[in-house]
Amino acid sequence: MLTKYHIVTGCSSGLGAGFAKHIFSSGHSLVATARKISSLSHLPDNPKILKLELDVISIPSIKKAFSATVEKFGHVDVVINNAGYGLMGDTEGATDEVARKQLDTNFWGVVDVTREVVRVFRDVNPVGSGGLVVQVTSLGGWVGVCCQWCFLSC
Repeated sequence: MLTKYHIVTGCSSGLGAGFAKHIFSSGHSLVATARKISSLSHLPDNPKILKLELDVISIPSIKKAFSATVEKFGHVDVVINNAGYGLMGDTEGATDEVARKQLDTNFWGVVDVTREVVRVFRDVNPVGSGGLVVQVTSLGGWVGVCCQWCFLSC
């Protein structure tokens, strides 16, 4: 089996943690990232796992994570852009600060991580090998859900 080198953003819980465990158990090398490295303790300490702090709303943090990845593994084959969070509640109740942070994370974070990995695919990876970017999102951007049950259960 050919080992692939994966970076997964948002590995502290949920889908990111699931992706990370599956990638590692499949024999591939993993760069697991989260805003707080302590939240990655659910992953074993292993030479095929690199645990990094990464805040996707910080371009220096993104560049540092990709630099550390290339330093350890030499290149990147797959990036799973998973970091993000939901904001629940009424629109007018959200402060500008909270709403902007969500957009910075869920939109600009994805854009900035993708920009950096495309640079790595082009400038670092072996010529012609490229790479794969997987964007994780939700239906929340496409479909609004509201029902009587929602109002009764809140």
